[in-house]
Amino acid sequence: MPATQTPQPVKKTESKQSTAKRLLAKSKGASTKPARKKAERDSFGFRKNTKTSIAAALYARPEGATQREIRDACGGKTQLNLLRVVEKRGFKVIPKKEKFEDREITRYFIMTEKKAAAERAK
Repeated sequence: MPATQTPQPVKKTESKQSTAKRLLAKSKGASTKPARKKAERDSFGFRKNTKTSIAAALYARPEGATQREIRDACGGKTQLNLLRVVEKRGFKVIPKKEKFEDREITRYFIMTEKKAAAERAK
């Protein structure tokens, strides 16, 4: 017959008083987790290093960007709603049609304050 092992007592991780304090703090709304750090934002107000931020930077280039360029850079999504959001935030979006091989494509530009001031100066 195999020998039976005696059960080991369970170790306490915290006292009853500290458990009560923790539960009381939770009930009062105090969080035990540290506050999250706010994400850094780009010049358009989007979180840095996101697909939306990358697309906005491409649209803001001097040569602008087409939907195909955005789709290639961002992994399949065209980010068209981004243009509406940027317009609501006060930037100017300029679509320009151009010929490409046998069809017409649209190239979009986002005018930042610096670009708009330079255009007005011309």
